[in-house]
Amino acid sequence: MLTSFSPPGCMFGCGISADLANTLLERIFRMAIAGRNQLISVAALLLLAPTANAATVTYSTDLAVGSIINEAQVILPGEELEFQYTALEDLNIVSFSLSGTGNSMGGDVEDITFGFTSPGTNPFTTIMLSGNTAFGGGFLDGFSLMAGEVFSIFFSDGITNPVPITLSFQADPPLAIPVPASGLVLGSALVGFGLFASRKRKLRGRDSVAA
Repeated sequence: MLTSFSPPGCMFGCGISADLANTLLERIFRMAIAGRNQLISVAALLLLAPTANAATVTYSTDLAVGSIINEAQVILPGEELEFQYTALEDLNIVSFSLSGTGNSMGGDVEDITFGFTSPGTNPFTTIMLSGNTAFGGGFLDGFSLMAGEVFSIFFSDGITNPVPITLSFQADPPLAIPVPASGLVLGSALVGFGLFASRKRKLRGRDSVAA
């Protein structure tokens, strides 16, 4: 357990708190054990780059039809989380559900923003207070993806305390391509024309027999 910490090359009181340093080290250790495909912007980490104002941690995941995503991480002060997804096949996402849990005053939850670009611009639209806890919830509209397309969802902070956040969604089969109304009219006209031509031929046949 660290009792004090100053990043390499940092002088004259620019160290970070021991608690924050321990939290960062613990997160890196968990990532190494889990072996997930996580891309960490090392140059931005406070431990290794004291001149940076924010750290960005990126989690990368592949998506296929039927994938159910339930992300749960903790965003730290001065940090940004990026969840990056790659579609392995054509699919559709109806919506994204996001949440955050903070202190009883709700200030930390209110300061978090999220979105498809960095920094996020959407705040939590629902803030509920319960005892010593504040809960924030929000949604993002979904969209259709073609195989190989990539998108990201960012959580950006303006917080003073760590805040647990979640992100949930499901990858559904691609939407069926609707037939334009003009196509339906044309199809009906062709069927009607075919029936008319068939009936006309039958009448001609009868006239020939009668003659």
